[in-house]
Amino acid sequence: MRTLYSSAVLYCLAIAPGFILLLAGGCSRSDLPSLAPVSGTVTLDGKPLKQALVTFRPAKNRASRGRTDGEGHYDLLYSPGNRGAKIGNHTVIISVRTELDPIERVPAKYNSQTTLTREVKKGKNVLDFDLESP
Repeated sequence: MRTLYSSAVLYCLAIAPGFILLLAGGCSRSDLPSLAPVSGTVTLDGKPLKQALVTFRPAKNRASRGRTDGEGHYDLLYSPGNRGAKIGNHTVIISVRTELDPIERVPAKYNSQTTLTREVKKGKNVLDFDLESP
């Protein structure tokens, strides 16, 4: 005679493989749009912009993001393990605001009211941004 506990364990063992496959299959290579590597440098008033979040947002699909290092250099990541951005036109947002530092030092025309756009093409893309304060 089975106990309630042993029935629950058997049920969990029966559905676990399907659940794992569902999670693992959520973002397979075949689901990815065409991506191309994107990197570059961001400066503000001629100086490297450190710790800025650079976001490339296409009309469809998810955005790609990267954070600048101490030299203002960034590399975009589409999803874990998938570098680059979708090929095509993007709206670009650059911001240094975080929960710990809520003051935005980058002018609004580069983030909340962005005027930046870039095209990601097949092959390696080096896209630099020379931002200026008003």
